[in-house]
Amino acid sequence: MTKLTAGRFKQAEFSRTLWSVFAEQGTLFEDVTKPAFWAHVAAKLKPLDRIEVFEESGKYWAELMVLSVGRMEARVIVLRKHDLQAQEVPTIDLGEYEVSWGGPHRKHRIVRKSDKEVIRDGFGTKEEAQIWLADHLKA
Repeated sequence: MTKLTAGRFKQAEFSRTLWSVFAEQGTLFEDVTKPAFWAHVAAKLKPLDRIEVFEESGKYWAELMVLSVGRMEARVIVLRKHDLQAQEVPTIDLGEYEVSWGGPHRKHRIVRKSDKEVIRDGFGTKEEAQIWLADHLKA
């Protein structure tokens, strides 16, 4: 039996980097797996790096591993992926208001269509914002 040598045993942080990516709203997961998607950051990546990808509206989260890196591309494989919103919330008539995504900090928000004024933000889901608006309009 061969034994593991000390030179082959080290902290993972010494060998690889863990990256975090907040993909723009609407970014398809299929695009994230294409080598050209990584063109602007390929120079920072190296094989065995891990990348956690979160689509900013909360549709999916995935963990990728870098297999190889070129000058303007990186080949990745999917280690795991979770769909965080399995189905879209049905659209209901909100009248003069709309629910939109305001980014990872402001989250889902209610906007008045006429002047684009944000009425309230910080809702975790589109459905929560719609329920709040329905209650607000009743009052």
